[in-house]
Amino acid sequence: TYSQADATPWLAAAGSGDTLSGILGALLATDRRGRDGEPPPPPGHYAALAAAAASIHGRAGTLAAAAGPVEPSALPAAVSTVIGRLNAPASAAPGCPGVRAEGRVAKRAV
Repeated sequence: TYSQADATPWLAAAGSGDTLSGILGALLATDRRGRDGEPPPPPGHYAALAAAAASIHGRAGTLAAAAGPVEPSALPAAVSTVIGRLNAPASAAPGCPGVRAEGRVAKRAV
């Protein structure tokens, strides 16, 4: 089970779900497990990808909502910033909770 608490109520706006769908689609499209001779993904793999998409989306919404309601057109730039922070070493991503030393999204069990 995953929990996503890194979000803002300002994401409840038209177009925000489209951004979430795009993030998940990008994660699925770049996942090579089970294709091109790669072994099949382990159980729960796709749930973890969905959780990562929700986390990225929530953090991007929080970043984009710093000045108030989120404009859906502001989300893509915020998504790029969040992904950059997640890929950076932990020391280079201060204030980005959930980033471990190896720069990956943390699994949060409930």
